[in-house]
Amino acid sequence: MTNLFKKNGWLWILFLFLFIIFISLFSTSSPPKEYPAYMTESPSPTGTKAIYTYLKEENITATIEETSPLHLANTDQNQLRILIDPPILTNEDELDGYKEYIQAGNQLVVLKENPDGWMNINASPFQSFEMQAEETYELQGNNEKYEAISYSNIRLEHHETDTILLKDEYGTIGLKRAIGEGSLIVITEPQWSMNQHITKTDHAEILLDTIHFQSAEQVIFDQYKHVQSPLSSVSVYPDWTYVILIEGILLTILWLWFRGKRFGPIYPVREETVRFSDERIRALAKWYRKGKNYQTALHDQAHYFKETVKMKYGVSFHRSWHERFTYLAGKIEGYSSEELESIADKMEQLLQKESIHKQEFVYWSKKIDNLQKEVEAR
Repeated sequence: MTNLFKKNGWLWILFLFLFIIFISLFSTSSPPKEYPAYMTESPSPTGTKAIYTYLKEENITATIEETSPLHLANTDQNQLRILIDPPILTNEDELDGYKEYIQAGNQLVVLKENPDGWMNINASPFQSFEMQAEETYELQGNNEKYEAISYSNIRLEHHETDTILLKDEYGTIGLKRAIGEGSLIVITEPQWSMNQHITKTDHAEILLDTIHFQSAEQVIFDQYKHVQSPLSSVSVYPDWTYVILIEGILLTILWLWFRGKRFGPIYPVREETVRFSDERIRALAKWYRKGKNYQTALHDQAHYFKETVKMKYGVSFHRSWHERFTYLAGKIEGYSSEELESIADKMEQLLQKESIHKQEFVYWSKKIDNLQKEVEAR
């Protein structure tokens, strides 16, 4: 494998180069343009291009602006500025800019699901087990009855001087509040203006009857806060930096794979149990046999048999052979009580001898080995 890589290394490099080009083209291809929700020029289902296009077709002067509220003090009067789902203003200067804009004789329309705290507007949620999602409800406004889908569970708290524009059985949905020479209109259903919802039931009719676009000299869709939204973490760096990052990761993986790849046979590690297998027993038996240490070998075998009986049946190591075999009577097969008594007598005599012959050693070693196996099998 190593020789093959050395001979055809240029083929591998060419393949890797082509692969990097393919990844680069795939990752840098321009994805479909994504629009935030409630963007006026957005044709997506969550955009509001439908109502903006309708006003343009009706010859109503409608424009899109991204002007900061700090620059609205010197604008003309009788303008209608509409904010769809704006964030809660935390900048006091921006909030004062909108207030001065209204006080100068203009109209500000805010479509927000929960406008609580927006220019002293109080709103609170309500709980109703009867209200179901995507279900049509009856609304009242402008002495008319409408059918609409309620997407918000927020209802407005109105003052005595406020004009209720829209309401249902759960509370106020839209109100109009006079501020200086102008007015503020707040509606808690911004989703009615979405492209995917505006044609459902009476949503379009409600917006056109409640917000009098025709009475204003200019209609402005305020996009200031939508374009001021922070960039996502992915948009911070250009696309080519992510291409280099991905390619670097792939090259690192390939390099580590090549460096850690084994070429050749794998030899398994010899197990440690080999040291304690039958090889040691055979070697020890040969040493005893060559040295004619038959008596010592027989003593060691008898000693091991005593240990086995002690572990299996709890018979003390220091018991006599008669007591040991008396306890084993009836517990091992193939040996009667009389035969075990005879073996006990001969074992005591044999182990007291200073030396024994080879024939005696082979016979009694085999006899003890058979007894050992019988005890271990129980």
